[in-house]
Amino acid sequence: MPTLKNLESAGKLYGDCAKQVTTKCSDPENPTAPESELRIAFGIASDWSRRAAAMRPIDYDSNLMNKSPKKHSVSEMIRFGLSWSAMNALFSRNSVVTLLNPKPPTSELDRFRVFYNMSGVDPAMMSGMLTNLHNILATPTLSAIPGKPPGTSLPILQVLHEKYTPPQYQKMSAGKLITAAVGSGNYSKLDLPVLIYLMRNWSVHGGLLGSSFRSVPSFNLYINTISRALSEVHACVASVLRTKV
Repeated sequence: MPTLKNLESAGKLYGDCAKQVTTKCSDPENPTAPESELRIAFGIASDWSRRAAAMRPIDYDSNLMNKSPKKHSVSEMIRFGLSWSAMNALFSRNSVVTLLNPKPPTSELDRFRVFYNMSGVDPAMMSGMLTNLHNILATPTLSAIPGKPPGTSLPILQVLHEKYTPPQYQKMSAGKLITAAVGSGNYSKLDLPVLIYLMRNWSVHGGLLGSSFRSVPSFNLYINTISRALSEVHACVASVLRTKV
């Protein structure tokens, strides 16, 4: 499975980065603050990436849960969470971001975008993933959202945004992009960095489940694609960072 191989590879490279930082320390037993932060960041990223790679499907203490068609997607959501924790450990620390960009942005999304843009991921492969994600999000589904009668046919993206996303988050930067996309039907501004970041938001805020999509196969494809995309960023940016420390 490419996602697992990417995460395992990234985990090893992040571990190498941590070792390289230690090797270059003038006093490994008493590192400077930036050196210490780099070692911590790469160590955390290595640990979470490896855990994400080694994770296997959930085994519930419930036959009903184990037989649920949503079992796979829930497992992959957890894997995504571990993978995102690894990425967050890196872009949240200026000492790591400045290895790629001398002027770290302020917002989480913009900081993640630095890693995406500097990773050198295959544009054709990522474009194919983005098309699949846009197609799923544009798929009509029957639901009820505030201001619409039950059973109204709406694109999945609108349902995720207006029904399952808390109102205060709908008005933030990524939320404004969704509002514009829903209103115009043009999803071009929802690029992969945005969709990966939205996956983080939707999962953390409890809004992304198979029922949101009204289709288990569609949800499985969505979470598999998002996880694969993030793993590609990990594998590629880890190689870049290895040359920077």
